[in-house]
Amino acid sequence: MALAYADALDSRVKGFEEHIERELGESKGWTRRHFAFDVPIYFDGEFGYGSED
Repeated sequence: MALAYADALDSRVKGFEEHIERELGESKGWTRRHFAFDVPIYFDGEFGYGSED
């Protein structure tokens, strides 16, 4: 069950990333409304993965 949830989360995150890249490229700002999540997405230019050392 945990693996299924992790896979679903990974799929959603990848969908957000692809939508941002398609809409904004290297820019910052708001995207158009995402069809699957029904919300616009704000992107500040960084995906923020991992810890900042």
